[in-house]
Amino acid sequence: MMMTKVLAYDPKQPSRAVTRLALFTAFALVLFGLVAEGNPAESVRGVFTIFTSEGTLITDYIAMAGMGSAFLNSGLVMLLAIGTISGSGYKFDGSSLGACYMSA
Repeated sequence: MMMTKVLAYDPKQPSRAVTRLALFTAFALVLFGLVAEGNPAESVRGVFTIFTSEGTLITDYIAMAGMGSAFLNSGLVMLLAIGTISGSGYKFDGSSLGACYMSA
């Protein structure tokens, strides 16, 4: 399947393109997070550090656990947001896409 077909806009189901864009971004963040530090195990350990730390709104996760872990965490949070929106039955539109990007 060509990339143009995967991300193509379908006027009958406009939310599919928005959902695919959000999923593409989330998976790109996860992939970058896994390869950024050169060792995926280190990134996963860093995500565990992020999950178990006492983070506040302005906590710098790059300084706390590393760049790869911060991007991996961002991608996982975005996937969780996409799953929550999809599971609720709400159709993706601009506001739900904005919510996904803000949570990431």
